This record gives sequence, structure tokens and C-alpha cells, in this order.
Amino acid sequence: MKHKSETQDANFAGLPTDELKLYFTLTRSAEAPQATPPISETARLVFEPQMVRIPAGKFLMGSTKEQAAQAIKDGLDKKYAEWEQPQHMVELSEYSIGRYPITNREYQAFVRDAKYNPPRGWDGDQFPPEKGSHPVVNVSWNDADAYCKWLSEKTKKNYHLPTEAEWEKAARWRLPSPAGRGAGGEGEGEGESLIYPWGNDFDPKKANTRESNVGDTTDVGKYSSSDPAQSGDSPYGCADMAGNVWEWCNDWFNEKEYEGRAGKNTKDPQGPKDGQSRVLRGGSFYLNRRFVRCADRYGDYPYNFNNNRGFRVASSPITSL
Repeated sequence: MKHKSETQDANFAGLPTDELKLYFTLTRSAEAPQATPPISETARLVFEPQMVRIPAGKFLMGSTKEQAAQAIKDGLDKKYAEWEQPQHMVELSEYSIGRYPITNREYQAFVRDAKYNPPRGWDGDQFPPEKGSHPVVNVSWNDADAYCKWLSEKTKKNYHLPTEAEWEKAARWRLPSPAGRGAGGEGEGEGESLIYPWGNDFDPKKANTRESNVGDTTDVGKYSSSDPAQSGDSPYGCADMAGNVWEWCNDWFNEKEYEGRAGKNTKDPQGPKDGQSRVLRGGSFYLNRRFVRCADRYGDYPYNFNNNRGFRVASSPITSL
């Protein structure tokens, strides 16, 4: 706060919580916006999630034999490691994806407007106290799909759950620096598929996992930082793609999906045509590092829900935003 140099420094230690909130609200509204190039600045309605633009191009999906072997060494069951092999090239058209998982506050707009059944743990249409900025949980794939359809109708935009490939590229693909990028750029598949959103070494300070000892969901973006060395965000600027909550994807789950893509030119894969389970990605707050790797895959029945499962949305084509 601005005050004369001879004036005693302001001290807020004795203020009650309600008065402190007024102070923080004022200062936050006066902050200069942080420049985050990957994030779309397209105008959006107040209840719309913030989106990140992902340019068209190729990326390496899945795990190498060496990465899978290390995961097994860290305790991953061998059959789970097989689900994410072989690593293969996938080409995706341009799309956008939520910077954060859908929060309780964002989901509340849907519950109230659509008269939709609220998640377990809510008091009617009111989410648990102090958790407005936490990812919504106890939502099934069916619930997440219903939210996307509602959001599309309200905004006249094409919102949907991300495909498994869209989710993974946004979580882990890092392009080389412009100076080192070839003429073909991303379209030629130049880049690196990171093991974790921030890099290839696990860091418990960059994600809400078992190693973080939180034991519950946290505010989305809690592990983001303007300092890349401290941030848990992906190279594209997506937050919470490792830990916090499992995230539903649009695809049906198939253990051998990747085997059928080996050696092929795979573009915009939508997953199997049918199945029993839907894909989940990202791990959660109660799982350790081997389950929050960007390549880790899991599946569950679309009608199941849990207190560690949520979702984020995607939109394509980007021109509809």
C-alpha cells in the first residue's frame, strides 16, 4: 500500500477473514495481467472455461520401451505399461483444450441452468464450502458429456471431451526452440514427448499427488507459476494435467489400441468405435508418480463416478471459438 515513508508499515495480522478477503479482492483486480502466449484470448462468457490453443501438427504418443521399463521399475504393473506401447506418431488438426479442469463453480452454472442432478457431496446446487476453484468430482463420463452438450448449446460453440490423443499432446508435447526448428516445424513431428508435463524428472512440488501429502483436491492452477522452472504446467500452458483428479476423455478404452497404429499414418484418432469403458487420464491426488505420467492410461465404466475424477473440455475446430 502507498503511504508516507515515516508512516508505520501496514499490519493485517489482526484483521478477521472477511476484511482480509476485501483487501485481496481489491489488489487482485488491480493486478497487471500476466502474458501467457499459448492461451487463447478469444472473448468468452463468464461461465466458459479458459481455453488453450493447440496448433496442428504431429507428436509422439505413448511410451518408449525404456520409459515403460522405468515405470515398471517404479512399481507399475507390466500389463498397464503394455497399454501405453508402442510409442507412435499421431497427427492432430488444430484444436483447443481447457487450461484447467472444470471447477465446481463452473459446473454449478450447468447444474442450476439445466436443473441437472448435482454431484455427491453437494448441498443441493451448492458445492462444498471453500471449493469453488477445486475441480468438480464425483462426476461420471455421462455427466461430463452432458455438461459439454449444455455448454455447446449455451455458447453455440463446439465443446466436447478431449480425445485421448488431444489430451496427451496438450499434456506433454514440447516443440524445439524457434531457432532450432526445421522448415517443417511441428508439422514434421519435431519436438519431445515429456514424461511429466514439466519435464522428464518427477517433482512433488509441481503436482498434487500422493507424494505431495495433500490427500484431497486443490485449487486448479495451484501448481502453476510464472517461473517455468517452478511451474507444473505443460509446455502449452495447461495446468493440473498430472495429479489432482483423473480426467475423462471421449474415447472408448481398448488395451491394445496402440498396437493397431504401429507403422501407420494416424491422424485425428477417435479411439475404438465401441467398448465398455471410457478413457481416464492424468492420475489423481491419491496416486503416486508412476500413475501421473502423461502416457499413463486407464479406463472405467461411463456411469461410474468417484471423488478423484473430473474432466476438462476441448473444442474443435478452433475457428468456432
